[in-house]
Amino acid sequence: MGYAIGLMFADYYMFRRLSYADAKTGFFNEKYLKVLRRESKKKNIKEATVISFKTTGDRDKLAELLKFWKPEHSTIVAKDNGEFLVISEVRRKLITERFIFLVTEHAKSSGLETESSYRTEKN
Repeated sequence: MGYAIGLMFADYYMFRRLSYADAKTGFFNEKYLKVLRRESKKKNIKEATVISFKTTGDRDKLAELLKFWKPEHSTIVAKDNGEFLVISEVRRKLITERFIFLVTEHAKSSGLETESSYRTEKN
């Protein structure tokens, strides 16, 4: 009986975690942004750097590039409109701009046009 209850709890938590996953890319989906906000309030995190990448081309190709270049301690959210958000602790302007340059240049060399921007979010 205890084994069955344990399996039931494991199944529930796996289902809950998978409800925030984007099946195509393996990143988090847009619903996960609410979880991030709630957790940042719990941990009293006031600022974050949000980098946006968007393409009119192959979304899956851009996802692969972002997997390759993903910075440590960051979260990537795949939005339904083809936009990807790279969310991390506050980064210096120079480092953020260098990261964007590297990703967009790699995308260009792969034949993929991308738009990018960034901002530091407060609260």
